[in-house]
Amino acid sequence: RVAFVSTSRSTATTAYEQGLQKSLGKSIPVESFVSSSTRPTNYKQVAAECNAWIDRVYAGGRGPTAIFCGFDSLAESLYMLLVQRGLRVPQDVSLVGFGGTRRGGGLSAHLSSVTIDEVGMGRQAIDLLAHMRRGAFPIETVENRDMPLDFNSGHTLAPPPAEKTK
Repeated sequence: RVAFVSTSRSTATTAYEQGLQKSLGKSIPVESFVSSSTRPTNYKQVAAECNAWIDRVYAGGRGPTAIFCGFDSLAESLYMLLVQRGLRVPQDVSLVGFGGTRRGGGLSAHLSSVTIDEVGMGRQAIDLLAHMRRGAFPIETVENRDMPLDFNSGHTLAPPPAEKTK
């Protein structure tokens, strides 16, 4: 049982959600929860909405066994909310985030996470803005750039279950 959790609906989070479903295949449904009644930076409200979602999905004892979060900071918050309920990460539920390659201290260094080179992404953005400033591109330019992804294995992703033999 897999869930995708995000703080808002955006082009990026829609792509993450679609990529997750594509990687899992059609036989594994993904339950999505998007905290959309507030700004993503209203952490108190997002936590309250996530609390209510966790209560709802784990009420029958059949909550997700894996959660993918659109942002590392959200995954860190969910980690705390899950542990406060007595759920063990990753034994009861695996938790994977999405964030930068630079892993700070605290929980982010231990979080299993898809990572992107945020410094490289920033350099590309500055380069694009410099071209716009010089008039090489109009300010309305829509630019799509591919960035390589990596994975911080961390400690919040359980190994797949062993295959049963007959």
